[in-house]
Amino acid sequence: MEITEQGYKVINMPELKYTKGTGFEHWFWQNKIAEHLRKSKNNKVKIEANIKDKFIDILVEQLKDDKQIKIAIEISINSAPAQEKHNIIKNLESGADYVITTCQKDKISEINKMIASLETQYREKTYSCLLSQLLRADNIMEFFKL
Repeated sequence: MEITEQGYKVINMPELKYTKGTGFEHWFWQNKIAEHLRKSKNNKVKIEANIKDKFIDILVEQLKDDKQIKIAIEISINSAPAQEKHNIIKNLESGADYVITTCQKDKISEINKMIASLETQYREKTYSCLLSQLLRADNIMEFFKL
């Protein structure tokens, strides 16, 4: 699911460079989800947001009771649950109020097991869903009942 070097030559387009060592599929989902979430006027959405020198795949900010809520979205394509665990803790410790880890159907079980193994202060602020579910969420705060 990635255009080859020869393919870029054929379409006369420079090769895309992906951020932070990600591949095409991760880049695709980052942009697809961010585009969907930007449709809601309540969302302020940023890809590869930098908070306290920590990068978040997608950061969504929404107002709730006059407070700015920061929701980090981590897209899990090829990374191991241990890496996702690290990302969740990093995001919460850098200032995110909640973390949503999203993935394909074949990974959801292992992501849910990893989330269940988190310490309570992290587990209570962490959610998981399929990539396709996130694309149906018009308001993620309502979708996850945050």
